[in-house]
Amino acid sequence: MRRILVWSGLTLVIWGLAACSGALPASQSTPAPAPEKATEQPTAPAETSAPEAPAEATSDEATITALAFAGNGDTFLEAIAAGLGEYGTPGERRYLEVDDGLGTLWQGEQLVYGEEARTYLQPMASGGGSAVLIESAPDADLAAILADPAAQAMATGVADPSTVIFPEIRGVDARKSGDAWSFNVTLAYPDTGWEDYADGWQVETPDGQILGLRILVHPHVNEQPFTRSMSGVVIPAGVNEVIIRSHTLVNGYGPEIWKLKIED
Repeated sequence: MRRILVWSGLTLVIWGLAACSGALPASQSTPAPAPEKATEQPTAPAETSAPEAPAEATSDEATITALAFAGNGDTFLEAIAAGLGEYGTPGERRYLEVDDGLGTLWQGEQLVYGEEARTYLQPMASGGGSAVLIESAPDADLAAILADPAAQAMATGVADPSTVIFPEIRGVDARKSGDAWSFNVTLAYPDTGWEDYADGWQVETPDGQILGLRILVHPHVNEQPFTRSMSGVVIPAGVNEVIIRSHTLVNGYGPEIWKLKIED
C-alpha cells in the first residue's frame, strides 16, 4: 500500500515495503579489510523485526528518503556500503558536514555519479537509528534541503554533542606496498555491546575525499583499546597527508581526527 501526503511544499511518499540492507563487495567500494578474529565475535542479540520502509519527500530540487536502522548489521555505514554496491564506484566520494541553520550538524558522505549525487547524512549524536538519503544535483543547497520541515521530521533523538563520548584514536601506522597503502588504526571506546560500539573508521584526504572505509562489524567490549587494519588504499599523487576519522553506532563521526604525513 502507498499513501501520498502533501506537506510543506513536498510530496511525502510512504511505501509499504520492508527495509533492506546489504553488504558491498570490497572490490566495488572500499579496500578489503583484514578479517576479524573468530574468537572476538560476541553473541548477537535475538533478531529484531526490520524497521518500516523509509519515507520519501520529493521536490524539484531533491528527493529525501528517511532511513531507519535495526542495528546488528543494519547500520548507517552499512547503508552507504550497500548503496555503493548497487550504484558502483562514484566519480567523487567525500565526507560532508552540513549545518542546517537550526542547530543540528549533519554528517556523512556524498557520492557523485555524473550530474547526480547521493548524499547520506545523519545528525551528530542522534542515536544511530535514523538518517536521510538526499538524491540531488551535486551542487544542491543541502542546508536548505535539510532545513525543510519534512527533512527535520526525519531527524530524531539529537543529543548535545558535548555530553556524549566519541572514540579516541590512540595510534595510526601506514605502510606502502606497491601502489597501495595499508593502515593500522588503534581506537579506544567504551563499547557496551550491540547497542553502542565503535563501528568504523575511514581514511580521507585533507579536502574530504574518502580513500577507504573500514567497517567494524561487531562490538569489542572485552578488547580495549583495539587495532584493526585496512589494505589496498590508493593515495592520489601529490597528497602528502591523510586524515583518519572514526565513527560510532550511536553518536556518528567523532570530532577528533588523526593527521598522518605520507612519505613514499
